[in-house]
Amino acid sequence: MDSLTEKVLHFKNTGEGQTELFSQIRILIYFFPRKCGGWNAEDSSDFFCFFQDRISRIIARFTYQGKSFSSYLSSCIRFQMICFQRQAIKAREHRECLCREEEAAAEEITYNYSKKTLKF
Repeated sequence: MDSLTEKVLHFKNTGEGQTELFSQIRILIYFFPRKCGGWNAEDSSDFFCFFQDRISRIIARFTYQGKSFSSYLSSCIRFQMICFQRQAIKAREHRECLCREEEAAAEEITYNYSKKTLKF
């Protein structure tokens, strides 16, 4: 059993060591996409913000059955990376669609700069 698994099980049993445990998990979450997914720092930061609220639920759901918490966490991170990328693609497509609509609307607007005189 690795040290992270021991820390998780100790925390679940006693409630002690939360700060150190969460810090270690946060570091893994931030660097995992850069190391295993080839992501840049900005995407990793965005993913970290997307993912970090799930840490306590992941710990709560973990049950030791011979596989380490690191393996479980890696699976969770990989799945959430896929979800995050899908959301990013949808958001980008939505922005592109809005931009095309704005461009089309701008083309429809015609300006008349001729001098007008007012009659009273």
